[in-house]
Amino acid sequence: MSPISRKPNKRNKPPAMRMGEKTFLVLLKSAVLLTVFHMLINSSISLGVAAENSFRWRSFAALATMNHRMLAWTGLILLLIAFPLSKIVLFWALKTNSLEFYFWQNKWTKTAIGFLTGLLISTMLVAVPLLTGCAFLIGLPNRLIPQEIVASALTYSILMLLVAFYVELIYRGVMMCELTAIWRNRFMGITATSLVYGILNAWYFYGNPTDKMIVFISGVIFSWCMAGVMIYTRSINIVIGIHAGWFYGLHGLMGCSVGQHTYNLTLFVTQCQSPRFLLGTQSGFQFSLISNIVWLVLSAIVWFRINAQEKNNTAIRRSIDSDVC
Repeated sequence: MSPISRKPNKRNKPPAMRMGEKTFLVLLKSAVLLTVFHMLINSSISLGVAAENSFRWRSFAALATMNHRMLAWTGLILLLIAFPLSKIVLFWALKTNSLEFYFWQNKWTKTAIGFLTGLLISTMLVAVPLLTGCAFLIGLPNRLIPQEIVASALTYSILMLLVAFYVELIYRGVMMCELTAIWRNRFMGITATSLVYGILNAWYFYGNPTDKMIVFISGVIFSWCMAGVMIYTRSINIVIGIHAGWFYGLHGLMGCSVGQHTYNLTLFVTQCQSPRFLLGTQSGFQFSLISNIVWLVLSAIVWFRINAQEKNNTAIRRSIDSDVC
């Protein structure tokens, strides 16, 4: 049973020095895993572009200029090399505890359900500004040839699954579960992980301080929601699917901007016009006010159900204890 599924226990706290050392090791392990993750993603994209151009180190920004052959090569490299290596590295890092400790289940059907859920949320959200005239479709699938459609759908779906797989197992898995076990306080474990997630999101985002603050707040809200979903469903696989479906729906399917650039050859291309504070024109639709409101509402619902479930379980245990006595 993962410690994150239990309520805080203030008794039997370990020595402060030992707690600090363990916390440092968890954060160090997470930082190393994140570095390896970025190297795997960037090297896969670099090799995909090198299929037609000279090799040089590239990042996510290169996806804005890729043709369908580069995309196809990138997708194959991600699927055949980056994904297996990521699984080996992550599961090696998780071997200090059982996989159940991190809410891992060998049921990819749950990941598929989560992916469809995230895809539904993202497309419904984009439909709101489209229907109200605050955004416009400036690109439709009929502008693409069949090879471009196949390369786009496969590569972006694989990329988003890999990103979600790695990010969720690092933040919600390694960092959140292990910090909760060390501190013996679920609230502190989730809060610390959410703050780190928000800070790093803002750090990697290129923009002014206001946009960085918006990205930070969005990351904290999203992290709390994903933590709640993981605890309520007792499955990190569903969270991986939701995260991947959310990203794919926004960026791979609807073609919304990621910061100040968009991916090339997406099935649709969506351009948000105004109002900026509502649609996050500069910071990207995923960091918009409307997105934050939705994730905040979903987070409140999930955590309300978690508290109700825990109160009910406590009442049942007390009833059983009284019957035994």
